[in-house]
Amino acid sequence: MSNSVPLRVLELMSSRICHDLISPISAINNGLELFEELGPDAGDEVTDLISFSARSSAAKLQLMRFAYGAGGNDPSLRPGEVFKAFEHFVEGDRKIELDVPSPDRQMPLMGQPSINRILACTLLFSHECMPRGGSIEITCSEDTLTLSLSAVDENLWAKSKSKLLLETLSTEADELDPKTIHPYVTGLFLRTYGYDAELDISGSEAFIKIKMPGIE
Repeated sequence: MSNSVPLRVLELMSSRICHDLISPISAINNGLELFEELGPDAGDEVTDLISFSARSSAAKLQLMRFAYGAGGNDPSLRPGEVFKAFEHFVEGDRKIELDVPSPDRQMPLMGQPSINRILACTLLFSHECMPRGGSIEITCSEDTLTLSLSAVDENLWAKSKSKLLLETLSTEADELDPKTIHPYVTGLFLRTYGYDAELDISGSEAFIKIKMPGIE
């Protein structure tokens, strides 16, 4: 597989990241403007808004660092840090519950290529398929990582799955948009690092079963 990435994919990724961050950052700015205008009379609601928005921005940046940045390849960072980052990412809406194995049962993940990136990307993929909330249960055996999802939107799942499995793009990458770029990039990372993914759904219950390539 070629390592080249079409410029359109990079543009869509940038658009996606900016879209995810602009809302909480704008809220911080709005809160600061109220402080400037009202001073001590701004009240606890304004400080709560700024605090919540700052935490939301930090959580999104941390998870994106694992998914798209250098943190996804850092072997000194343990999978548990990705799980914690995702929990912070979803704590604002409190609609998604994450059930992860105990540290000793996470051992098969240790040393797998770019495992933090794979975990962050598949968690974000799962999150996008559950707009009304749900649960994600993670299990791992010697060579398989499984995410079991509840309350999945079947239409979003079908659309996201098709992009994750998409290996060939047209010249202009017309198949993608900012809403579907993440599933495509997730599939690209899985294939690049030697992971095989199987996705299935029954009603609103779905799973992502990922065969890990092994430790070099």
